[in-house]
Amino acid sequence: MGCTWSRGSRGFQCLASSPRPGEPGRYPATEVSALTEIPEKPDVEPIWLITANVLHELKCGEGGTETRRGTKHFRGGAKVYIVGAHWGMCESVIVIGHHRASGRYVQLTIKKRYIENLRMTLCYSPKVIELVATESFTRDNIPDKAEWERQLNVINSWPE
Repeated sequence: MGCTWSRGSRGFQCLASSPRPGEPGRYPATEVSALTEIPEKPDVEPIWLITANVLHELKCGEGGTETRRGTKHFRGGAKVYIVGAHWGMCESVIVIGHHRASGRYVQLTIKKRYIENLRMTLCYSPKVIELVATESFTRDNIPDKAEWERQLNVINSWPE
């Protein structure tokens, strides 16, 4: 079988195969353009979000004698996006981030003391933007940068 080889993102790939003269072909020849077309990703406009990192080491146990890396659901240092908070209690925030075990984006409530380095960043991830839109907002009603900065200032003013 003859093959046209091309270097792709996963090494060399056979783009089109055709039988050699006098050799029966096991696989039908395919068109090169059908294999090389890359589906277009939908253009999603980035949005401003509060971003934080999960603490690398958390003190736990009696008197804080034990340490563990990250939380049950997030690795230490994992980037999480803060999409809300429990405003009356002043200790918990609602975050979206990659889960430690499954690797999927999850939305959870964690204590503010488990995160550090709160800042404003642009989020380009379509999945995160979709989850933010379902978190009591609609895509047209996601808060703007000024509103997120106001929320960031309030969360930073919470007692430790």
